[in-house]
Amino acid sequence: MDPSCRPDLDTNPLTHGCSLEDLTPEEYLIERLRLLDKHFYRHHKHNGSTRDLQELSDKELIEHFIKRGSLEKRIYNRYILDFLDWEYYIKIHPDLGLKDESDAIHHWLYYGVFQGKSPNNITSRLLEADIHLFQMGKVGSKSLQYSIGLSEPRAMIPHLHFAQEMLITYPGCFYSYPEIIRFSKRRIKFLAGVREPVSRVVSGWLEASTSPYSSMSTSHLLQLLESNTKCCQAILKDSCHILEWFKHQFYSDIDIYSQPFDQEKGYSIINGPRHSVLVYRMDKLSGLWGIISNYIGIDLHPASINMSQDKGELEARVLERFARFKLTQDVLHAILESRYYNHFFGGDDKDIFLRRYA
Repeated sequence: MDPSCRPDLDTNPLTHGCSLEDLTPEEYLIERLRLLDKHFYRHHKHNGSTRDLQELSDKELIEHFIKRGSLEKRIYNRYILDFLDWEYYIKIHPDLGLKDESDAIHHWLYYGVFQGKSPNNITSRLLEADIHLFQMGKVGSKSLQYSIGLSEPRAMIPHLHFAQEMLITYPGCFYSYPEIIRFSKRRIKFLAGVREPVSRVVSGWLEASTSPYSSMSTSHLLQLLESNTKCCQAILKDSCHILEWFKHQFYSDIDIYSQPFDQEKGYSIINGPRHSVLVYRMDKLSGLWGIISNYIGIDLHPASINMSQDKGELEARVLERFARFKLTQDVLHAILESRYYNHFFGGDDKDIFLRRYA
């Protein structure tokens, strides 16, 4: 949220000496004050013709907002209002008895935004989605998304690698990804893949080097692979994001490490207080389509997303150079002693890892 949308604590009458004895504290008052855009509230033509609050001091303005804002159905934050499709809001909330645009705006700004109400269609679809592809990149999520899309073309399947992507991937949705999970009334089934950290990092570099939105160019990647020291430093830095990826606990208190992972089968299902996660190893994905189908209740068929010829040639060059390297002891220790690696990999996997990289 833009800082201008939040009240200045120095002028907040809840912490300073405004006379508010006559007020009955209203529900969501504190939440509204956090979102109050004082500049907008002061200068907007609330009655359609005049700006009647321009002469008020900050203290008087906030006192007016607390005492009169809701009663007079005043808009206090244009950014929040921009998400509202008022006709849709009235239609999907018939129990609220809203009659017109003014009613819809008032309810959304003063109540709905804090209750997890949906202001538009895309927000509704995300709140109603019960299958989420929320996982790190380069673990087969595009293949899963493609296969689900073939079987259920109308289904909304949120696909994110980190919560901040919500702003770009679903710009019409008002809520953040953690809020979508919190406000959802569905039991969400998450799909999350894991992968051996070094191959995951290198695969991510390859993807980034061919993206117009990345700072890592193909030439930069190939130059990085000229130096064993620089390459190891970069791997150590980037592998930390992989090793700690599950710390968000899917924003619903699902501790992925609270239950054993079946390394032989390559998957496990972890049930949380409200939602569940099927975690799979990418190298085992080809044999898990039936398991995943049963878990999400959709008949899936194996699918893969083919890379372009140019990308295939680049991958061959990168892997050929990378094969000459040996990881330094600090990198080996950081990965092999991590909770992530020991939970999802072990035994023969560790021997293969050491033969390849040590």
